[in-house]
Amino acid sequence: FYAVEEARARRLPQLEMNVSASYLTDPPDGVRLRRGELGFAPSPGSTTPTPVPDRDIVLVPDPENTYFRIGATFRQPLFTWGKITGGIRVAELETELRTTEVLHAERELTRDVRRAYHGVVFARESVEILRQGYAFLERTVLDQETAFDAGVVNREAVLEARFELARLEAELVKAEQSYRSAVVGFLFLIGRESGGEAGAAPRLTDPLPARIPDSLARVDDSTVVADARAASTELAVLDARLRQAREAAAIENASGALRPDIALTVTLDVTGQRVPVVEANWADTWESGAVFTVGAQLTVFDGGLSTAKRRQAGETARIAELGRAELDDSLRVNVTRRLESLESSAASVRARDLALEYAEERLRNATVAFENELATRGELSRAEVFLLTTALDRNLARYELATAIAEIEYLLGQ
Repeated sequence: FYAVEEARARRLPQLEMNVSASYLTDPPDGVRLRRGELGFAPSPGSTTPTPVPDRDIVLVPDPENTYFRIGATFRQPLFTWGKITGGIRVAELETELRTTEVLHAERELTRDVRRAYHGVVFARESVEILRQGYAFLERTVLDQETAFDAGVVNREAVLEARFELARLEAELVKAEQSYRSAVVGFLFLIGRESGGEAGAAPRLTDPLPARIPDSLARVDDSTVVADARAASTELAVLDARLRQAREAAAIENASGALRPDIALTVTLDVTGQRVPVVEANWADTWESGAVFTVGAQLTVFDGGLSTAKRRQAGETARIAELGRAELDDSLRVNVTRRLESLESSAASVRARDLALEYAEERLRNATVAFENELATRGELSRAEVFLLTTALDRNLARYELATAIAEIEYLLGQ
């Protein structure tokens, strides 16, 4: 904002004033003719010649010891080949650029916070699933040890069950560590301290999505790229930089040799020797004058400096244009990939939901069969492990869907 005000101020008139007061310790003498300094002239009817001049004549009075000066200079640009107007547009574009960059940072932060939140939910649910699986395998180990004591199974079966439990415990430890790291990252993004009970366990109210939201389900594939272009803050930033570079190039072109800047200058000088009002006859020692000037300032030869600046400004504008075109092309590809990832993630969630439903039914049947001695403990354990892995796969698929939704909504500005 202040840069715009500064640029606009350049087209307005400028008034400069200076005031000085001096004291002369040894002022120069004035100019005077002494009586008779030019000689004598005969006097009619008298034998005594007449001195010339016949009295002292003061031509220039002795100056005062004090000297005062008040000066004012008024300048008004009249014609600058559009440099002032171009500077205003560059400043306005800079303000627009900063505002767009702030908006872009806010949107990126929103996307990052959503992804971090979903990461916390994913890690928490993974820990819960692994803890359930750990309880399953603990019972399996206990059953295998009981069966070994009864001589039903050999030691290999017991060691295998213990190995599966230890492996799952390692995965549970890693999942808990990932959950704590996800919490710390999430709290950092939202500006909260990670210490204490409140920081260690943030309140999570929204689960991972199970389907594509309606706002994205209604997206028209034929206009989605245009919508992404309209909502892209990155593209808006490059557009502002491109326009700014073009304006800067126009200013450099207007600053070339043999292009004079024309301005009006009015200079006012007021000088005096006696202190106003205080000293007698002070007005007789004061005088003023004004000078009106219309002048032109131009560079005749600068050793190719202006030409080099024009080429540099043009190259900057060309690079900005290429960057803008490249981002536009990458945006189209990125939107297409994000839509494909969204559809693929949604299909994966649907498949994992059916797989989880099948695993739950399989576990129910295996439990009933085991209770009726129609299935072995191993078959029941395999059904429990299958449910565990299927639940983890479903949780991962929903997290990938949440990430895909966050990415496409970021691109579309939703």
